[in-house]
Amino acid sequence: MSSIDHYYGLISDGGGPYFVRGQSEDVPGNNASGPAGRPSGNFSWDTDASYADWYGGHEIGHMYGRQHPEIVPYIPGTKRIVISQDGRELGFWRRASKNQVIR
Repeated sequence: MSSIDHYYGLISDGGGPYFVRGQSEDVPGNNASGPAGRPSGNFSWDTDASYADWYGGHEIGHMYGRQHPEIVPYIPGTKRIVISQDGRELGFWRRASKNQVIR
């Protein structure tokens, strides 16, 4: 296997009872895996009825060196709006990645 080869394994949740958490061998790495199935609960934003796409994107991001976002400390009385570098408002979140600014 060369350093440009990447492998991602999908693991069926069996309709719900066998959900596994995704994992990546390393960050960056060449191998990762994650669950595939229909989301249960409030996932109205997930219009294709499968979480394999966004969960896979998360784990594949790790393979290509993407870390989890840093925890932004809570500061009482501040807005928690996350703004991207190009000025787009991304929403009210408690976390931001290194390339985002909290206002």
